[in-house]
Amino acid sequence: MTAPDRLESWKEIAAYLRRSVRTVRRWEAQEGLPVHRLMHQSQASVYALRSEIDEWRQRRNLGPAETAPTPTTRPAAVDPAQPSIAVLPFGYLGPDPQQEYIADGFTEEVISALSKIRSLRIISRTSSMALKGTSRDARTIGADLQVRFLLEGTVRSDGARIRISSRLIDPEADDRLWADSYEGSVEEIFSIEERIARRIASALKLHLTPDEDRLLADRSGDNVVAWQCALQARQEALRWRRDAIDRAVHLLERGIEVVGDHADLHATLSWVHLQYREAGVDLGRSFIYS
Repeated sequence: MTAPDRLESWKEIAAYLRRSVRTVRRWEAQEGLPVHRLMHQSQASVYALRSEIDEWRQRRNLGPAETAPTPTTRPAAVDPAQPSIAVLPFGYLGPDPQQEYIADGFTEEVISALSKIRSLRIISRTSSMALKGTSRDARTIGADLQVRFLLEGTVRSDGARIRISSRLIDPEADDRLWADSYEGSVEEIFSIEERIARRIASALKLHLTPDEDRLLADRSGDNVVAWQCALQARQEALRWRRDAIDRAVHLLERGIEVVGDHADLHATLSWVHLQYREAGVDLGRSFIYS
């Protein structure tokens, strides 16, 4: 790594991408923009590498940056002996754009469920979310990610009810293997995620071991109220304003009062506290980060 390859601040990163600081911070949090952190006592400093950003842009098909992209190494070729899949970010079709976080959260849930199937290679959340909003066709995405199958879908929610459509695609043949829709209350969202994962395993003729079957069926850590609370809090905190981060903390504290000591709520609360540093908010020496 050479010194010119390094961008030393959000401002430099934003200038390199020719976007606002707010936009690139959102890209880092939601779409996998590669940014590195150095944590200090009162605030975090960040840096990024032009070469990594160029590679990210190529995956996103956003066009060239201000300098020529650095040549990258393509992933290994598809292994026909091991099925592989990428979950594309589910689109949100609901009437309230403020609830788009539900589609992003459901995408993460499906990725998490599929990752429990050891015989299936699943592309990471970061790589999948980096494809949000991409205009590339399925064949190009499959070739770039070196996966045999793609899962895409939509989420429609009106608050109490939810409707999820999903499609399994063979990008090489440009063919849809199956499509299905699931409808129910928001409380059934984890059950729908499990059904989709099992449907994929069946379509790909994957044999689930007893442990995999048990893990997919395990609902012990699932709580819809905690899930929605954590997603809303993350959305608020990513505004990087003190009032928004304060609201995120309040949401999570109220969630803990209602749900109890839920691991996802405590983990998200710790992450939200770090956003004060990310936003450069000085809370004084009396504030203690966990």
